[in-house]
Amino acid sequence: MSLNKFMHPRNIYKNPPNFKELAILYPDFRKHAKQDVAGKVSINFQDQEALRALTTALLKKDFGLEVKIPSGRLVPTLPLRLNYLLWIEDLLALCDGNQENSVCGIDIGTGASCIYPLLAAKKNGWHMIASETDHESANAAKINVENNNLQELIKVQLVDQDKILTPLVGKEEKYDFCMCNPPFFKNEEQLDQKKKSRTAERPPPRNAWTGSIDEVVTPGGEIGLISKIVEESLQLRNSIRIYTTMVGVKSDLQPLKEELLRHGITNAATTEFCQGRTTRWGLAWSFNDQPNLMEACGKHSHKKIKPMSYVVPCANKPDGYTVDCICEKVKELLGRLQVKCKELKHSLNARVMTVSAAQNTWTHQRRQRRKMQNLKMNPDGTERESDEIVSPAVETSSEMPLHDTKSTTESNIGGTMKLSDETKEVSLGRVGGYVQSEAKMQFQSKKREVEERSADLEPSVKKIKTEKLLDNAMEKDKNAVTQSDKNADTSKVSPVLNATLIVRKETDKIMIEMTYIDGSSGKDGVHQVLQYIRNNLK
Repeated sequence: MSLNKFMHPRNIYKNPPNFKELAILYPDFRKHAKQDVAGKVSINFQDQEALRALTTALLKKDFGLEVKIPSGRLVPTLPLRLNYLLWIEDLLALCDGNQENSVCGIDIGTGASCIYPLLAAKKNGWHMIASETDHESANAAKINVENNNLQELIKVQLVDQDKILTPLVGKEEKYDFCMCNPPFFKNEEQLDQKKKSRTAERPPPRNAWTGSIDEVVTPGGEIGLISKIVEESLQLRNSIRIYTTMVGVKSDLQPLKEELLRHGITNAATTEFCQGRTTRWGLAWSFNDQPNLMEACGKHSHKKIKPMSYVVPCANKPDGYTVDCICEKVKELLGRLQVKCKELKHSLNARVMTVSAAQNTWTHQRRQRRKMQNLKMNPDGTERESDEIVSPAVETSSEMPLHDTKSTTESNIGGTMKLSDETKEVSLGRVGGYVQSEAKMQFQSKKREVEERSADLEPSVKKIKTEKLLDNAMEKDKNAVTQSDKNADTSKVSPVLNATLIVRKETDKIMIEMTYIDGSSGKDGVHQVLQYIRNNLK
């Protein structure tokens, strides 16, 4: 399914480019274009040279950029790059007093095409530092900058792999943002396994694979590289106003968000970059309280998740709560719901944790309390002396003597009288004041059915038939129970709710914020758990 409708609203490629027009304007592209009988022009997306011709033609037509991409180097897809750049525009728009012509940014791993700095400088007039670790790619990037006369705005800098940002940022220098499109994979073996992991039902990638090994593989994968950026950001802090990176694998996003929380970075946001049949993710964080990056989160995404918050009412009183007091109380309440808590960060004014639940224990809490209270009362309204809980079905028929029920049951085994389901439950279920399990009652019912069917048989045949039928019934019940256990085990694997919870002090008040991550309960689960905390936080 095409995701073009979820592109950034300012992305000019929401509507696919006109290949026929490109073929007329640019001979290099026309070499790879084919026209069908209906007059539609297309290219072979599995051909690397065709992709290279398409990208260079679009850069020239739509942005006036002359770009040469060496053979064997990554061919950037413009819709994705433009989505990322437009998101950074949204983030910077949140900054007070920001002047577009004074923006300074850093592109980590610019590549041979130098695509992000070229677009940023040509389109917005931004000043850019383009870093690169590969000599050949760095030289190609410099040539592309010079060919477009953008040396005044773009500086290509060769760096080693040990340090990422710290060699680029001087002590007194300030940058508005940094960006990075990191390699996905840890090693070449993982790259090969990624290709093999595609099932028969999953279609192959539409575009041909482009890029050198260094452009798609890095030690530790994208988590390892982005983690280094996070660590260096702790040293640079406000030297860069907004740190951003692209994330190529969705499962890598959550560990990175948790790492930010472990370092006490709460002003963070994520978004989706949707284009064609591909989705990528963006991650941004800042050490400034303002702007709130979440305000720009998901402006062009079909999934927009905001935290749900609650202000503790007593926090501004002289003898009010502290962050630690509130956090411990919240942990106690979550413990009652059997919701697991894992604390990630503990500071004077904030405590950050992740919460996870394997089952929904918070729905209909009032109804459950009322039911338990009713079970503790006798029919006449007096409180039970013992902890014995009797089934409502038995209580309703408590006037029926046990011996009468038993005799009624025995007299009707032959099937001369049909009992109602309620009577069967009373007659078979009540033994010593307790109700037998449903499985046992079903077995008793099957036993009567077998005896009825074998009533007309000879005694020896009757015994064999009865035993065989009972064995079959018991085996069937056993299989049903086993399957039920398997289903129960499977349900335990899939979480009902995963969320982050932050207790923090803001001026004279204490805030509790919960943000949905995933789980079958959805955002309603976050709302219900937060409401439970609100109702019981006293």
